[in-house]
Amino acid sequence: EGRIIGDSGPTINNATGALFDTQTDSTLFDSNDGSVKTFNNSGTVRKSVGTSTSLWRGVFNNSGTVNVQTGTLSPADTVNLNTSTYTGAGRFLFGSCTVNGILTVAAGANVELGGGTLSGTGTIAGTLNWTAGTMGAGGTTTIASNSVLMVSGGADKSLNRRLDNYGTVTWTTGRIIGDSTPVLNNYAGALFDTQSDATLFDSNDSTVKTFNNSGTVRKSAGTGTSIWQGLFNNGGTLNVQTGTLALAGGGESSGAFTNALGATVDFTGGTQVLTNGASFSGAGLSRINGGALNVSTNATVAFTGNFELALGTLGGAGTFSIPAGSQMAWTGGVMAGSGTTTIASNGVLVASASADKSLNRRLDNYGPVTWTGGRIIGDSSPVLNNFAGALFDTQTDSTLFESNDASVKTFNNSGTIRKSAGPGVSLWRGMFNNSGTVNVQTGTLNPTDTVNLITSSYSGAGRFLFGSCTVNGTLTVAAGANVEFGGGTLSGTATIVGTLNWTGGVMGAGGITTIAANGVLVASGGADKSLSRQLDNHGTVTW
Repeated sequence: EGRIIGDSGPTINNATGALFDTQTDSTLFDSNDGSVKTFNNSGTVRKSVGTSTSLWRGVFNNSGTVNVQTGTLSPADTVNLNTSTYTGAGRFLFGSCTVNGILTVAAGANVELGGGTLSGTGTIAGTLNWTAGTMGAGGTTTIASNSVLMVSGGADKSLNRRLDNYGTVTWTTGRIIGDSTPVLNNYAGALFDTQSDATLFDSNDSTVKTFNNSGTVRKSAGTGTSIWQGLFNNGGTLNVQTGTLALAGGGESSGAFTNALGATVDFTGGTQVLTNGASFSGAGLSRINGGALNVSTNATVAFTGNFELALGTLGGAGTFSIPAGSQMAWTGGVMAGSGTTTIASNGVLVASASADKSLNRRLDNYGPVTWTGGRIIGDSSPVLNNFAGALFDTQTDSTLFESNDASVKTFNNSGTIRKSAGPGVSLWRGMFNNSGTVNVQTGTLNPTDTVNLITSSYSGAGRFLFGSCTVNGTLTVAAGANVEFGGGTLSGTATIVGTLNWTGGVMGAGGITTIAANGVLVASGGADKSLSRQLDNHGTVTW
């Protein structure tokens, strides 16, 4: 027992085959003189007695074995860990150190980086507990296959270097700060398990922080939000089992994004580029919530599950598809870029909430689109194709393609357009090309700009109101439907089967309007009407 004081530059060499057995919680080399104290171990250092902490001052150079059977052995100053072995149920606690070579940690041993700065390039074979401190710039820490890095404790940790994981990283508490361009590589077969709602790469320095995943990243605990700053490049699997994992820095991914019921993958910042192979699945939610999710040129990414565009941008030059059985909620944000958003047959798009949405790209609908609230803005020449068999259901009196830019906005309908809710008027700007069915059950649907009505059908007790338009083919109006030409100029050659109400405007020169047998033209309202063409009546005209 008793302290071992060290003055005048003492050195202890524990040679190969030798044993230095600590059976006390006393301090080694406790001294205030300015000399360097050194312990060189090539044999075995053991702490076999004492349930508390034995502090070792000075320089500790280890290339042998440390066996802490009880309590804590803590080299507290300069630590150099070369290829060496660590055993015992006690704790080997170090702070600032240089690690070069392979640290082999036996099962059940407790080796802990608890502060200071780790330097050098070393490999952990076994389990290392990281409770505080910095993995400093200029080297690489490798977690070997079947080995574990436990990141725990409430203190911040700082990763300022490259960390290569071939085993398992389990992160339970405390932020992981990232400065000096850190890189975290999670290789094929490796697991990075987040059991925390803490932030990864939280830093105010301007360097790029990068997480490259070829293995599995999992969030298995924490019902709140874990924010990941920096680039996240996913070529493996991201699996969110609980809470929310917010990707705030962008990246490029060809891997899988999965989530369990109640869990969320959030794209909150930066631009995440999806290439061929990228996929989404699970009963939870994937959401663009402030960032950009771009599908790359010639790539197609099919989303399976529940997806939401809330804030930010869905874009790119590729195709983003909602397949059968999946649903996309559009509550805000922008669809942009030269690519296409495709709603497959039996896929679902619901445009809801009061916030404006902006469609600045092509949207191909083969399934149902339900629009319940908020304007849909249109810039950059958007095109909305509602194909045969598809349904575009308007349940709002909002405006479609409200925009001040000069680009052409186009809605091509070969399927069914329905207005099933809203007693007022839904204005549709841009070009409206209809060769399908319009079913206005309530209120008024009013395409206001360029209208092209080809052979098509109209039904419902509500009002379909149009102004200037070109009509070619046969307009079939079901009994009780209210189709109204209310202003502007009607062009083309058309046949009316059913009832057309003419309340204003001009039937322009150069075409023929035919009222079929059993068809009706009702010319009503106080406004003048102008007939500047041939009108052939085989049914009834009521003026």
